[in-house]
Amino acid sequence: MTTITYNAGSTYASNEDNTPIIMEYHSGEEIILMGQVFSSAGYEIKEWNTSEDGTGTTYQLFEEYEGTDDLTLYAIWQLSNAGQVKIKNGSEELDI
Repeated sequence: MTTITYNAGSTYASNEDNTPIIMEYHSGEEIILMGQVFSSAGYEIKEWNTSEDGTGTTYQLFEEYEGTDDLTLYAIWQLSNAGQVKIKNGSEELDI
């Protein structure tokens, strides 16, 4: 059995009570890493990392995990583009 633990990884996020999400997979079962399982206004999960500060091994959202070792992942956050407005003025584009 392989256990993957997902952590919000910062004060940006919450999944109601900020509790880690633990998923267990049986031998031979396909493991697809989770996507946006934590939320924070104005932010989105960019990727998962084995280190909370982002210096460990990076995994993409929905990436297939082919290992058999247990894995603890931390959300690495970025500003969300949701609601971003672009204004074009001649050859210039401004983000608002």
